[in-house]
Amino acid sequence: MSIHTNQLLRNSLFNFIGQAVPILAGIFCMPGIVHLLGPDRFGVLSLAWMLINYFTLFDFGLGRAVTKFIADCLERKERFRLSSIIWTALSGQLLLSLVAALILFELVPVLVLRVFQIPPLLHAEARHTFIALACSLPPVLLSNGLRSILGGGQRFDLINLVALPVSTLYFVIPLVALSAGLTLPVVVALLGATGAASALVYLFFCLKIFPETRRPVISRQTLKYLLSFGGWVTVSNIISPVLVYLDRFLIGALLSVAAVAYYTAPYEVVTRLWIFPVSLVNCLFPAFSAMSAGESRSVMSDMYGRSMKFLLLIVGPVVFVTMLFARDILLLWLGADYAARSTLVFQILAVGVLINSLAQIPFALVQGAGRPDVSAKFHLIELPLYVGLLWFVLHRSGIEGAAVAWTMRVTLDAVLLMIASGRLFACRVDGRVFFKLGGAVLLLIALAFYAGGAGVFIWQLTAVVGGLAAFLAAGWMLALDEGERAWLSSIFRSKRTLEGLNEHQ
Repeated sequence: MSIHTNQLLRNSLFNFIGQAVPILAGIFCMPGIVHLLGPDRFGVLSLAWMLINYFTLFDFGLGRAVTKFIADCLERKERFRLSSIIWTALSGQLLLSLVAALILFELVPVLVLRVFQIPPLLHAEARHTFIALACSLPPVLLSNGLRSILGGGQRFDLINLVALPVSTLYFVIPLVALSAGLTLPVVVALLGATGAASALVYLFFCLKIFPETRRPVISRQTLKYLLSFGGWVTVSNIISPVLVYLDRFLIGALLSVAAVAYYTAPYEVVTRLWIFPVSLVNCLFPAFSAMSAGESRSVMSDMYGRSMKFLLLIVGPVVFVTMLFARDILLLWLGADYAARSTLVFQILAVGVLINSLAQIPFALVQGAGRPDVSAKFHLIELPLYVGLLWFVLHRSGIEGAAVAWTMRVTLDAVLLMIASGRLFACRVDGRVFFKLGGAVLLLIALAFYAGGAGVFIWQLTAVVGGLAAFLAAGWMLALDEGERAWLSSIFRSKRTLEGLNEHQ
């Protein structure tokens, strides 16, 4: 347990830092970028960011597939297959990225003149911005593919060594360039150049870590093998954005644009808590892939259960504190109007984020173990149910109903994925332990609704101290076994020993 858990903890920490620093950079830089661009030009930049995220669908799941199959090869000690997998995937991604760039280039006039409501004075600048964006697609997609290769080798230290500064520069470059008087197309071109530079660095690391790849091998059979896995991943990737943005689209269509703002603001804050599960799940996917390829099913089941338990122990208290101070967060960030209208939405969505955080572990398991069709089929089932539920609740409960519908949808997704994990791979959580821990989290959530709704600071402070102390004590005594308590104690002892040595020196 110690070897696997220590590696997972270290890689998750790398991922957490690699995401947290750019988020802080975005918080610092975004007001300046918005001020320098103005509402309309910032809208064009936002559309550019949205487009590049959507066009990464042209990866067709090859990035996810190459991570899995590299992890498989390393587990089976079949390194001779690495060159074929890596260079075939990169060749496919390069071809697909060029097709995506060509499609976007051809769509530029339609996007500027018909699809987006861009003011006529900005038509020329928007057209040049989207052309620069089309030219940036190949290096961005290749950079993502090369990251996937390093992920298959579980080299998250190298991934974040590059990703942290590059992701930070995606906020710093626009701020500096716009302050210097550069135009929006030049800013997008600079961001594309940054992506190309990161791809070169990733390529250097890949050749160093996998020396077998210095002699390129491209195989049509390998491409079919990769696409057979990546096809179902693509189905999920296509449906997921619909599930993510459907609530805001229907709120705008059935209620008002103002209601979209009151719903989107808390959503954007509370979903930042996904940094915790994403940091872990990005490490679990190649780990599950390697274990499913070898004779490590019992270890895989053990890691699955421990990951669910530790994630609940970490995210549960964070969600509790966030819900407790939801009104204060909105008041400080956006003002009294948002605090009055969006606090309950914030708290309901926070519950959904907690549930969805847990769902990401079985999601990583079914994909890592070679069954991406399972999650894709679940998304196909959820989509029509979610549309009907949203349509029903929006007419009766407004944006609070939308928050409830979203939480119900992610709860269904979590239940389906957990059932599939148990039936297909015999990976289950300890029911007694999870029931006790889940009950403690439910009590925290009830306390957050009660004390947070009162809005009295002394009650909130008392709830934080008392609730967290009780939860951590219950988690230590009821949820952790002797081995886990000993492992955590050894970490703290090692930290105290290191601090003592530093003081002695």
